[in-house]
Amino acid sequence: MRRRLPAAARPSATPLAVRALAGLALVAVAAACGASPTSRPAVPSDANPSSRPSASGPGATPAATPVPIATPQPTPQFTNPADRELARLIPGRAAGERVVVPRVDEFAYTPGDIGEAYGELGLRFTALQVAYVAEPRLSLFAMRVAPPEVT
Repeated sequence: MRRRLPAAARPSATPLAVRALAGLALVAVAAACGASPTSRPAVPSDANPSSRPSASGPGATPAATPVPIATPQPTPQFTNPADRELARLIPGRAAGERVVVPRVDEFAYTPGDIGEAYGELGLRFTALQVAYVAEPRLSLFAMRVAPPEVT
């Protein structure tokens, strides 16, 4: 009589079975996307962009622009300049406890990191100052916002 091994002690799937499952998954994804290996357009090996076919039709990728185009929204800022005026807005004590205000090179957050959570307003953050109270744990984030004034 064969003894049944616990699941952890059984041998893993064979490489052939793994490859068969991966191939089946690839076929399923290709079928779901409506693509087949032979339906891809040929890409010329020439690196000259003017010799490539232009983008047209549904799903075609437009050609890259040689010069960046301005967007209607500002770009998030992922550098954090020191802003002493902003740091001075933070009180030295809160609820009788000392508030620690570290230099901007002592923390890794930037206005762009924090701004993502604030949507359109967050795109206008230009400087960030972090402060904290050790006990009870309390964090404070002060952000400078680019014009126009927030109302």
